[in-house]
This record gives sequence, structure tokens and C-alpha cells, in this order.
Amino acid sequence: GGRTVHRGSSDTRKVTGPAGVKFAGAATSVLVPGTGVAPGAATITASAVGIASATATVNVGTLVISVPARTAVVLGQSAAFAVTLSQAAPAGGVTVTLTSNDLSKVTVTLSVFIAAGATTPATQPQVTGVGIGSANVTAAAPGYTSGTGAVTVSAPTISFSPASLTINGSGTQSITLNLSSPAPPNGLT
Repeated sequence: GGRTVHRGSSDTRKVTGPAGVKFAGAATSVLVPGTGVAPGAATITASAVGIASATATVNVGTLVISVPARTAVVLGQSAAFAVTLSQAAPAGGVTVTLTSNDLSKVTVTLSVFIAAGATTPATQPQVTGVGIGSANVTAAAPGYTSGTGAVTVSAPTISFSPASLTINGSGTQSITLNLSSPAPPNGLT
């Protein structure tokens, strides 16, 4: 009929699990589930009548959301703002909420969903430069340490190509004026 082994945790504020597990008849091993509750460590103990007890240390790590430390974007343009979980999302997935501390400089996708088993969303969120300067963008989710990165918005630049042109006599020639990023949808004078 097997044998029941009692299990305990030195700190149930860190690790919890069932009060006991049962070895099936003739079995020599059994899985002992443990659930992390909060970052830290706890010792789990297994004991049964007539058998020496065993201990193991279970470390519960901190779940973290990582984002780029710095992202550059040109005024009026958008760029990906990569969000990554420190470990695969649990069953049901994780919704990550994004916020900008200065919406006059940078706007951002409001949230992204990371499916169970994944560490990144199917489509990364976008930051958009709406004013020259910088803002901090924070990615947060319940149970995770938030990630914050700086987004700097710069003005597009213009340049002539070639840098010099010679017109002989009264003829007409053109010189190209280049914009460092695409003009906005309504054009740029």
C-alpha cells in the first residue's frame, strides 16, 4: 500500500506545500511539490516512522520585469520597448502595464500580455516621441519587481546632399535636402 511521508517547511511565509506525500508500493521516489510565496529561503523536512528524516533548502527568487535601460526615438516616431520576464509566465499568463512619467514627451502602449510559458509578449510595446526631451517608462505586473527605462526623444535633423554644388552660368540644378527620419503623415515644411 505504500508509505506516507510527512513534510514540513521551516518558513511557510516563503514556501508552502502539502503536509505529506505518499510513496506508491515498491516506489523509490516521489515528487514533493513546493510553492514559492515570497522571495527568500526555507528548509523543507520529510520524515516517517522508522526512516531517517531528510532536509532540503528551497530558494524562492524574485520575479523581475526587464526593460531597456535607454531607448532613443525621434520626435513623431515610434520604437519597440522590449519587455522580458525573468522566468516563463505562469498558467493564465501575465498582463504587464506600462506607464510614462511624462506624457508630453513620451507615450507608450498601455499594456501587453505575456502568454503562459513565454517570457516576452507576442508583440513588444511601442514608445512614441511626442515632445523633445526624456521620460521614464515603467513596466509593472502584480507579483513582479517593476522595470524602468529612460526614453530620450530627439528632433529630426536635415542635411544637404551633396554638401556643395556649383551652378555654371544661369542654369538650374537641384540639391537634395535629407530628413533623418520619415516626415509625419501630414508632411513637414
